[in-house]
Amino acid sequence: MRAKLNRLTARLAQRNVVVAAILVAVACCCAAAIVLWRPAIAGNDPYQDEIARWTVTEVPGSRTFVGLGSLLYRENWRGPAQDFAGPVLLRVTEADTPVRITFSGPVSVADSDTLELTTTVTTQSEGTPTPTELALAQDEMVALPAETTFQVTTGDGEVVRLIAIVLIPGGPPQTPGVEQAEWRAWGVVTPAPEVPLVVSMVDISLNGGEDYRFQRDNGPALLYLEGSGDGTQPIALTLTKGRGTYMRVAEIAPYRLTNPVSYLAAQTPVALNREKAFEGRSGAYLAPGTQARIRNRGLVDGTGMILVTFDGPNVVPLSLTPTASPMATLVSTATPQSGDESS
Repeated sequence: MRAKLNRLTARLAQRNVVVAAILVAVACCCAAAIVLWRPAIAGNDPYQDEIARWTVTEVPGSRTFVGLGSLLYRENWRGPAQDFAGPVLLRVTEADTPVRITFSGPVSVADSDTLELTTTVTTQSEGTPTPTELALAQDEMVALPAETTFQVTTGDGEVVRLIAIVLIPGGPPQTPGVEQAEWRAWGVVTPAPEVPLVVSMVDISLNGGEDYRFQRDNGPALLYLEGSGDGTQPIALTLTKGRGTYMRVAEIAPYRLTNPVSYLAAQTPVALNREKAFEGRSGAYLAPGTQARIRNRGLVDGTGMILVTFDGPNVVPLSLTPTASPMATLVSTATPQSGDESS
């Protein structure tokens, strides 16, 4: 009887070992599948969604404010014309109907299929220049030379939002002809960038759990998160070399404005060498020579992160691999001040 019991016990122990081995194998397979499904390093090409490549042949001044802003016009806007002291790129990001804009002179226009724009030096001709009137649809872009005025008008029920990239001498621009302006990512570069300056704007698309590493060998970069709402977003930034500034627009304008408003994102006292999650209406400035990592900490694919880079005259095409960096010959140093000093 005892021998029979011992044989039964041995068989049960052997079966338990087999079952445990099978469970371990299943667990390993599941873990491998999860890794393949949500890789730690981006397997996709973040540069695949290039939005614009803008070539600028003149940058005024010796200190250049590089800024990315959100310009908002609500219904029945009839404000004055606006101009900037340097070249500007405008992209329609929110509009139910074509946006009506009047320009004081010639401009360069592109849609989501063209991408290439060039802004050259404007020459003063005799007489009054002929105004240009355009109706721009969603995702269409227009590049303006310095001091070219533009005037946006809206009708009943129309709300228009534009992304603006500006290269302004000195500091942040005045915006009397814009109903609501928010400069969400900005910095100051000294000396002024060499020309022709190639400004690239790309939409970084990361799956849930993926991250993307890149570096800026010479030129600076701006990061901007459109986000949803005003809370913490799943996208986080870490600097592994160099310096940068995280910034956020803290104020929210009332829907019914009595006067136009303009906000400049304020530096937040956080160390970017530790992972910092973006919030809605926020951005970052990365100085030349910076290495950084952007990570999608959520499980939802797609980040809504815009990367704007500024490269000198010998820029090469954007890399097709996630870990390589665009090369440039732009030699510049960021002037320490509230918008571009590492926090």
